[in-house]
Amino acid sequence: MAATDLDSYNLRFLTQEAFNLKYKKLKLVGTGGMSSVYAYEDQDSGREVAIKELRISKKWTTNDAAVVRGTISEYECLQKLEAIEDIPEVYDLFVIENPSYYGLYLVLELIKSSGEGQITNLEEYVDTQKLNWAFLQRLCFWLLSTIPAIHDFQVVHRDLLLMNILIDEKDNFHLIDFGESFDLSPEARIQVPAQLSESHARLSRDPEGKAPGGQPIDWKKRDIYDVGLLLKYLFGVLRDDWEEKYTNFLDELLNPDPALRADSQRLIELRKLFVF
Repeated sequence: MAATDLDSYNLRFLTQEAFNLKYKKLKLVGTGGMSSVYAYEDQDSGREVAIKELRISKKWTTNDAAVVRGTISEYECLQKLEAIEDIPEVYDLFVIENPSYYGLYLVLELIKSSGEGQITNLEEYVDTQKLNWAFLQRLCFWLLSTIPAIHDFQVVHRDLLLMNILIDEKDNFHLIDFGESFDLSPEARIQVPAQLSESHARLSRDPEGKAPGGQPIDWKKRDIYDVGLLLKYLFGVLRDDWEEKYTNFLDELLNPDPALRADSQRLIELRKLFVF
């Protein structure tokens, strides 16, 4: 791989020996299509952290460039969001060179139980727990507070799935996995594409598929559409009586015309539907 391919991103390099001295591996937390996440003990501070590990080929493919850019974007988005509760802090980003590949490491706050309870994601919770209206009310209120707060920082999540919402033993919610996130501000190091590429289309669940008339995508409203899909599914699982105000609420989030869909400010106004 040419030195300029990875060096152009100005990432910090760490030796494997320095990494082993600082971090002690504890257990596997989860795996995805592109990465594995492990719990480590930071032996300098004594705290437990989550480290997302990704491999970059020394042949430097287009996919490798996308992984590097996406991880940098995740790191910088999380830095911007450090003041928002229920979003993990980010501590470090660095590269370790191995004989056949480069390891890219993102160090994050480990969301963990403070007692005997278990951390679960929303998908697992729905599969194993009896969903009730009070829980769904709290989730709606939380989502309609958290997503506008993220958007206020010009960050979009772009992957609002059940598995990316964690629930701790006190039923507090935590939004994780900003691997598809973008910083929309013009000074962002990694700029969001104006048009949907094939990979972006695969990740987006919005029915129009591409921006009407070739116009730039409204990424915030795509987040809102995903909130609508998530809540529509949970309303269906609950199988409670559908009051008209909730049907109208989902219609506003899921409007196929982005121009008519709720915006971030409207989400804040809609929270009153779920006050209990």
